[in-house]
Amino acid sequence: MINSEEIITPFTATRALEHICFYPIEFPAYDGDVYTYVWVDAYSRFLFITGSETKVTDDLILKHLKLFLQEPDFTKNFKGLPWNLFVHKREYLLPNMAGILNEFNATSLAHEMYVAKFVMPVIEFLYRQLEETARKEPKAKRKS
Repeated sequence: MINSEEIITPFTATRALEHICFYPIEFPAYDGDVYTYVWVDAYSRFLFITGSETKVTDDLILKHLKLFLQEPDFTKNFKGLPWNLFVHKREYLLPNMAGILNEFNATSLAHEMYVAKFVMPVIEFLYRQLEETARKEPKAKRKS
């Protein structure tokens, strides 16, 4: 397994909310997969979750970007300073994101490794929590 701290990238966040990494994390569910839309501050490692969906589409990504920009922990701490939104793949969405991000003094960039560096620990943590919960849940309550 790759240690996310060892991933070298050309970027370094020097303050909170300077670099935000976005990734929809896939989780197995009883009736199919669920994707939780997460945003990680690269400086503080603060995690924002804007919700879950049963799929990942361009429209849903843009919807969750708008939800992130209304997130209370973001809005109360956003000081108008320039910041960057890093996405995993989907470079073709960057122009659409730019239209949404303009009023927030933000730029969107696609950089898989930078996103992985900050999202991988979140994925690992959340999956460990799921495993612990599943072990504690009585078998009678589980759906076969």
